[in-house]
Amino acid sequence: MGVGWFARSSTFRAGGHRWHIQLYPDGCSKHCAGSTSAFLVCVLGLGERHAPEVRTRFSLNVLPQKEQEQEGRPEARSDKLTDFPVKDGIFSPTADNKEFDYGYPVFFHNSKLVPSKHLDDDGCLTVRCVLTVVKNKKTTRVRVKKSAVVAPPPKPDLQEQLARMLKDGEGADVTFSVGGRLFPAHKCLLAARSPVFRAKLFGPTKEDSSTRCVQIDDVEPAIFEALLHFLYTDCMTEEYKEGETENLQHLLVAADRFGVDRLRVLCEGRLCNSINKRSVATTLVLAEQHGCKALRKACIKFMARSRATLRAVSETEGYSHLVASCPNLVLEILSVVGKLPVSETAVVIKPASRSVDAFSRRLR
Repeated sequence: MGVGWFARSSTFRAGGHRWHIQLYPDGCSKHCAGSTSAFLVCVLGLGERHAPEVRTRFSLNVLPQKEQEQEGRPEARSDKLTDFPVKDGIFSPTADNKEFDYGYPVFFHNSKLVPSKHLDDDGCLTVRCVLTVVKNKKTTRVRVKKSAVVAPPPKPDLQEQLARMLKDGEGADVTFSVGGRLFPAHKCLLAARSPVFRAKLFGPTKEDSSTRCVQIDDVEPAIFEALLHFLYTDCMTEEYKEGETENLQHLLVAADRFGVDRLRVLCEGRLCNSINKRSVATTLVLAEQHGCKALRKACIKFMARSRATLRAVSETEGYSHLVASCPNLVLEILSVVGKLPVSETAVVIKPASRSVDAFSRRLR
């Protein structure tokens, strides 16, 4: 065959690259005559002119025949034709060299080849390749813009500023007279928060522009003050967050009157959580008159939970107001309790002045 002639293995893939093994039985050059040379070759693909360096750890060794049978034998090591450890190799392709290799010019001396130990029945030599491709970690440079060191911004304080503006009255352009007390305020803010105030201050029915004082009737000064606080800050004052039921009832009425839906819903939720025997009847009337469905349902559920509860509620002043104002609600509650038939109860509540006594007698 001669020096420089080689046999090539089939191509295999590893680490995203194509590889094969080249074996020179008579050596790769005249300096290796009488020896076999072996090289691991990394092959560029078609059309590739450049490739990055490929870092590897590999070894090439002749695989003795029936190696598994020899592993337990003391003389097994002497049967090995080669015993190369794993080595590092950097395969560096160039545009002129489509293949780049790394290996052993003197793989083994041909005189040491023993056919019975190293060749199979067909006279073939098996070369084992152990190959690990080492991936390079990509390093990305990040350019950081130099900026001035700025202190963190202060926390938002819009609510506090608007509350202070309401309290100080600075820049006020309208005054409300409520129960003998005067409340300076700002038209634009009120108009933005309430459709009723918008119509009252800027609509066709607005107050005479020659006067800056607007009279508000049927609202207590403390309730109107709490309403203004909510319009300016979008939160309830501390005394109304966990306030008395009666105050929450009045604030809900004011919120509904001036179209402040968020405040109305907040009051409704707090009233649902503060229902008691003394106030449930008046709260139910309030819920019915102002369309508070959740509050109405909660009150009816509370009153109808037992006959003893309904009996206790019927002895309050608010129950008389409930019977006179909303007799149909009483019928609904009694039908749930099952104390009186609905048909019989309908006769009892006429007239309203005698209905309370009739209900009381039947509940007892």
